[in-house]
Amino acid sequence: MSKKYSENRREFLRSLGRGATLGLLVLGGGSLMKKGDKPIETCVSDGICSNCSDLKACGLPQALSYRQSDS
Repeated sequence: MSKKYSENRREFLRSLGRGATLGLLVLGGGSLMKKGDKPIETCVSDGICSNCSDLKACGLPQALSYRQSDS
């Protein structure tokens, strides 16, 4: 095996490792950003859950409590 071939192979493997590491960092960062991308919910009916049209989709604590007590 020639020295030049050995150096090319070594450099190829280094580049491959760097590329894989960069890919993992990008994917990991993207998944972290996606997890923290929850919208902040605000009440549209002044805290009166019984008259709210968005009650089923609401994630606010008052709505959760109201749905639980209504069951």
